[in-house]
Amino acid sequence: KIGFSSEQIETNLSLVGNNKFSRDESIYITQQIATTMKFVHGSLHTAFMGIYPENIFLNSHFTLKLGMFIHSSIIQTDLSKITDPFIVFTPASIFHVPCNWAAPEVVKNDTITSRAECYMYGLMCVYIFTGIIPSKTSSSATVDIKGPIELCKSIPEEFQSLMKDCLSGDPASRPNFDSITSDDAFSSLVARIFQYIEIIREKSDRDLFNFFKGLKTAINVFSDRIIKQKFMPIFIFYVRKDPRFSYALLPIFFKCILKYNSTEYIEKVLRPIKSVTIRYDNPKVSSLLLDYIGMLLKRLPPEYHEELVFPIVFSC
Repeated sequence: KIGFSSEQIETNLSLVGNNKFSRDESIYITQQIATTMKFVHGSLHTAFMGIYPENIFLNSHFTLKLGMFIHSSIIQTDLSKITDPFIVFTPASIFHVPCNWAAPEVVKNDTITSRAECYMYGLMCVYIFTGIIPSKTSSSATVDIKGPIELCKSIPEEFQSLMKDCLSGDPASRPNFDSITSDDAFSSLVARIFQYIEIIREKSDRDLFNFFKGLKTAINVFSDRIIKQKFMPIFIFYVRKDPRFSYALLPIFFKCILKYNSTEYIEKVLRPIKSVTIRYDNPKVSSLLLDYIGMLLKRLPPEYHEELVFPIVFSC
């Protein structure tokens, strides 16, 4: 059974046109949708039938949430027919996903299978990457097949083939979400880092240390929002949980100083990790901290030096 809950969210994806996502943010969102839908289809054996911008949400940590399962339907097999549990789809219905976000077979009231969601996923991904609504479908007589395919030329090259497959007019030729999540489109370094973050609690301390240490060279490819909202709370949690991670994480904390204004950096980063920066029982960490004293003196207002910089000098 599916459980329903309410929780705080920050935005839905209908705002993307006003605040376009960066490349790494787009990869993370499309990856989360695919992974979530793989679980919904594969483990819950349910077709969501609600993939469109106003029904997909992000919380303050950039974690994706699906909303409104009112049109969900049980999946018997991958290509078996599914039906809406309440009301037959009509293009102008206020109770369903707008027809320009629906698969062609849904709009035409043809046989609908769970592969309709793969088409809807393709539309959603093109929208996330481009900020442009991909389909102009307005009725069963004006189904727009070509528009979304043409717009695939404007998304990152590694996603073009996958999205074109998802947007196929033939439902049986579309990939399922098992295939989508394992596609080469999600094999880039950025995608693999996001995949690791999603299962980070399952990792050993040694594996975590190596991951954090290696991330220093890649951290700059991520947007300010991803670093502030997604990564930094996780890094702070682990360095406070086990100070041994400080040798790997402190360079990232200081490298990201330019992502914040000084007040924000003090409140969101320096104060939460202060107990780590003033430890004196690890000479390697003390030596590392000395390299950043000059930067902190330069970046932080003088009134904060006594609280946050001088204790680091004394501990070193």
